[in-house]
Amino acid sequence: MIGLPTRSTPLPDTARLAARQRLVLHLDRAVTRATLLAPAEGSTRFAGSVTAAADFPEYGVAVLRAHLSRQTGETVREPDAAIISHPPLRLLALGIPGAEDEAALATLAALGIAQIGERVTPPRGAEREARWATEIIERVAGREADALVVFVPPGPLAGWVARLLNAIHALPRHRQPPGLVRGLAPELRDLLPATTTLVPSGTQVDSAQAYTEALAHLVAARVNLQPVPHTVLFRIPALVTALVAAERVIGAPLLYLDTADGATLIFTEGGHARVYRDATIDTGAGAATLLAQVDEEHIRRWLPFSMTTAALHGWAARRAAWPAAIPLTAHDAILTAAFAREGIRALAARAGATIEGCGFCVLGPGASAWGTPGQILLAVMDAIAFAGPVPIAQDADDLLPAIGWLARESPESAAALFTHDALTDLGTAVPVFGTGSARETALRVALTAPPDEHAAAVPWGTLLRLPTPAGPADLYTLGRGDADFAAATVRGGTGGVLIDARGRPLLTAPSRDEQHERMRRWLMMLDPRGTPR
Repeated sequence: MIGLPTRSTPLPDTARLAARQRLVLHLDRAVTRATLLAPAEGSTRFAGSVTAAADFPEYGVAVLRAHLSRQTGETVREPDAAIISHPPLRLLALGIPGAEDEAALATLAALGIAQIGERVTPPRGAEREARWATEIIERVAGREADALVVFVPPGPLAGWVARLLNAIHALPRHRQPPGLVRGLAPELRDLLPATTTLVPSGTQVDSAQAYTEALAHLVAARVNLQPVPHTVLFRIPALVTALVAAERVIGAPLLYLDTADGATLIFTEGGHARVYRDATIDTGAGAATLLAQVDEEHIRRWLPFSMTTAALHGWAARRAAWPAAIPLTAHDAILTAAFAREGIRALAARAGATIEGCGFCVLGPGASAWGTPGQILLAVMDAIAFAGPVPIAQDADDLLPAIGWLARESPESAAALFTHDALTDLGTAVPVFGTGSARETALRVALTAPPDEHAAAVPWGTLLRLPTPAGPADLYTLGRGDADFAAATVRGGTGGVLIDARGRPLLTAPSRDEQHERMRRWLMMLDPRGTPR
């Protein structure tokens, strides 16, 4: 898989790994989160995390370590460290990339590592070059890009590029975006400033890997953790590593979903992963783009209340303007979940029916904004047509990328962190297939989760949520005939076990008002107190 972590400094030998503290820095646009993983009983466990402003390198990692020490009670010494870069780095492309570069950059975008936000073709002629150089310097100084990537053809333009990069290097430090250069003549390389990284080329070079390593170098230079041993990772490749390792622990195909910063779907089966990602649509900055791509009625069908076109677009525009804002009302949470359903359904259509046979589903941190645990379970069942009962859990603290780092060095520690600390059990989604009238019983269920027992008849067109504590529970179901008897071990959680007898395939009501009423009734079945009109 392209884009796996690049190690900057050798890590200690495997025998000492479980006994070492580990510091994980999650770099985001607005904040940086520092997470401490500490040794415990021969393994590695989650100790705590703190957040800081995105410009934390200005006052140093030592301050974050001091905050972690106060919060966790652990003395944070000289831990091994990982830097996880997320979301994708924004690149300003100068010049015309070749076919090989285009393919490599498409791979980086698909893996959530980096994406080109704007392309600029420098003009010929000294006067125009000077004008364009000034404009480019203003753009990069305004932090419109995280890095400037330059594709340099042979000829005199290479000298102009060197002068431009040195002019950027002369800016105040906090306004200097680093530069990547591809294809510079060897005799000009000594003219480049220290903030520039060369991307190697040639027939023996994997271009995507070369770009990934160059970008990892830039991220490491920004944080400057030396002399602490550290690794630079990009979030999606680290997630893939973690999920493949988690599949071995679970023993079943695994599905990962998130809509917090771009829509992401990862499916692992047999040790292989398929990644589907759209950085332009999500429930935050990409809400307006998602609304523009789907029929408005596809959003409205998940709402228990009416909403005009202007109000719907206004809400999406506010989400795009303040993507980090936490939905504070039940109204906002239901809207966020409606957008999440459609973002996931778009990726699921690309992934195909094989994902419906997953044995375990993990949700990313963004699912916290979808409402109550029961509403989160319902949103997932609306987005994915599971082939059978599926346990669903959430990585609310975004520990999976750190597990991806651990899995490459200490699989046992990674497995322990995944099993004990990473996930919060939401419960199990149990779909009922077929259709019937509301007067008919779709399923009879009995659930045993000591010391509790539940038994109920579930009519067609309804939902039944059985409160079940985290951990295994025995579920017995009986359909229309004795041959439909089944027994399964399910998992409880904060959302319980959700029996979905609305029928498959899930149909939309003939009119908008009827669909709103139907959705309101379904949400009332989950939580009678928290359903807005």
